[in-house]
Amino acid sequence: MPNPLFVGIDVSSKDNVVCCLSNDDEKRPLSRFTVLNNRPGILELKQRISQLVQKHSLDAPKNDRVDAWYIASKLMAGHLPHPFTWSEPMMALQRLTRARYHLMQALVRESNFLMTNLYLKCSNYTLVFDNKLSATSLAVMEEFQSAEALTEASLDELTQFLVRHGKNRFDDPGAVAKELQKAARSSYRLPKAMADSVNLAMASSIRVIRTLQEQLKSLKKAIEDHLDAIPQTLDSVPGIGPIFASGILAEIGDINQFHSHKQLAKFAGLAWTKAPVR
Repeated sequence: MPNPLFVGIDVSSKDNVVCCLSNDDEKRPLSRFTVLNNRPGILELKQRISQLVQKHSLDAPKNDRVDAWYIASKLMAGHLPHPFTWSEPMMALQRLTRARYHLMQALVRESNFLMTNLYLKCSNYTLVFDNKLSATSLAVMEEFQSAEALTEASLDELTQFLVRHGKNRFDDPGAVAKELQKAARSSYRLPKAMADSVNLAMASSIRVIRTLQEQLKSLKKAIEDHLDAIPQTLDSVPGIGPIFASGILAEIGDINQFHSHKQLAKFAGLAWTKAPVR
């Protein structure tokens, strides 16, 4: 009967620690070595495993030597969890969803910074637009240099400005223009010495926000295209759209590796609470 070779690998970002065992003596490794975690390192690993197989007439099946031995020993005993299955479409989707998450965090951070300066410029502005980062809202912030500039603009000109930048999406642009001027009149006044600095800081934030919004649109389209090629039913659940469905699929991977919903919850760092017995 062929004698299999069991290979345990403790992986780190820099290198991989390898421990090789056989059925003959599980406590005395045939070989221990470390290779770099890159393409040349993996080629070296493949070569050394092949040499071990030939030398001993075997069949090939955190970052310290003990972990590597433990992994190899568990593998030989058949106690490892469901084996990892590489899926290129899923990994590609994960790169996209994680990139989107990264950009969303950057957008939130930049938006919060913009709002602190907006409060100084026109403290009641946030009462007008539901979406402060809409194209129309950002255009108003850029065009009007102060609360006084908003109040001094003619109502007709302000209404036309909203129609043009809102692309006729407002049901009553005239009412929105009146709300803007009302908010400007009741806002705190920014000292002239600070006005230029605040406007410059806001202009910088707005440019960053627009860039992030454009990149997020591109990622959203790419995520939806990738999701179309993956069989799934998650987006049939009310409240779960293609973005949420993609994020869940990309992070969970093969659902068969979880034997219960409790295991899945633990994987996500959650713990279900038990309802009190009455």
